[in-house]
Amino acid sequence: MKHHEMIMALRWLLVFSMLVGCTTERHTDAELPIGQIYRPIEIVGGDAISGQVYPANLKRLRREPLALGYGPPYTPDDQPFFSKYISDRPQLDDESYENEKFETINVASLEDYRKALAEGYSAYNTFELSMESFFIRADAIEAFLNLCCVREFGANGDLNLENISVASLSWMGSDERNQIMEDTQNQLTLGDYLQAGKHSEKKHGASDVYTGLGRGMLFNWKHEGAQSWSFDHQHWTYSMEVAASGDINCDGETDFLIFRATYARGGTGRYYSNYVVLGPKNPRQNCLMPYHFFKGRLHPWDHAF
Repeated sequence: MKHHEMIMALRWLLVFSMLVGCTTERHTDAELPIGQIYRPIEIVGGDAISGQVYPANLKRLRREPLALGYGPPYTPDDQPFFSKYISDRPQLDDESYENEKFETINVASLEDYRKALAEGYSAYNTFELSMESFFIRADAIEAFLNLCCVREFGANGDLNLENISVASLSWMGSDERNQIMEDTQNQLTLGDYLQAGKHSEKKHGASDVYTGLGRGMLFNWKHEGAQSWSFDHQHWTYSMEVAASGDINCDGETDFLIFRATYARGGTGRYYSNYVVLGPKNPRQNCLMPYHFFKGRLHPWDHAF
């Protein structure tokens, strides 16, 4: 192939890659967005990262201290500490941590958070767990967007949570697990559970919806924002939000990162998780399977986590 023919071929390859909505490499063009953050991530000092995100925004997200909901003015001294258990004596199941030795460390940025986890620090009490939720959400957003392809037309879009498979729900006990797994195979969605809950509440009354009748149903569905919902299912209260969007698998479709907070009804137990819903090739597809998003990788949702 002659030199000028090779140049023309490379130009056509570049044009084709733009037409399909994704460059051939991730983050090769700093002028194009890599995705979108829906609810702002606040930075100490009053600034925030939200909307369309560019590669330079990810550097800020990793390095600058996060504001964790205290209200302005924010200072680095407001950041929570994480603890590391340092007692040499093995911890027994019936023992309390109250009188044991801990080493603590302040965490301000994502880089601090990731280093603390790598060194064995973690959140031990309800307050620390609540504060850690800010880092869990921001950590997943940064990891998700870092994998997304640059797209000329951005990665805007909305996700209807009702179209997500019931596989995204937690379970307690083998009966509940078996039902969720069976309903997952039958392609039931959160919207199907929601309609079942409305029907049951209308038939039996609100006082009975949290008994055994409530299995396979959702109640108290509320929109908390443009892309944020809360609802009850069996033993849990869920808060779900679309945290970010982008093209994580470089197929030209908009994919969504979901941040989920799960609270034990009637207790203080809680945990936080993230998963990804891939944009469907068929717009009529109404049952979207979630993938665990853990340590920067997609994992099939099989209730193993």
